[in-house]
Amino acid sequence: MRIQYSFTSDLGDLADKVKFQLEYFLNKFSVDDSLKGAIQNLEKESLNYSTFFNEVEKIRDQIFKLDLLLKESKEIMVVCQKAELGEYDQGTNGAPLADATPPEEKIEKKVKKKSTPEQRDITELKAAMGQINHMATALKDLKRKGNE
Repeated sequence: MRIQYSFTSDLGDLADKVKFQLEYFLNKFSVDDSLKGAIQNLEKESLNYSTFFNEVEKIRDQIFKLDLLLKESKEIMVVCQKAELGEYDQGTNGAPLADATPPEEKIEKKVKKKSTPEQRDITELKAAMGQINHMATALKDLKRKGNE
């Protein structure tokens, strides 16, 4: 089961948190080792189809999880890059800092538009950060339980 969660973090800490999640995946799963196992199964004289099918599904699941993690990591780092370039400000919900549109016009634009790319970036960032927060909490709980 996959769940989504969120948390707040300093912008400067995000790269370390993304790195932690990628390293955690790297230490937990080895797509290379799983693929080597599947290949070795194919090399046996008496091929075990059931084992091969299970190995393939395991690899596909690992790749799916890695793909999702990489997508979320990229989304987080895109927002970090925008913030460093001065193109993102949390106080303006991601609107460009040079936006001098009067408040009345901004309200009219919001009513007419569904969502801007910046708003989608914020939503995706919140979702990705939520997932990272939940994973970090789960890891802390596992570590604490392991030390008990």
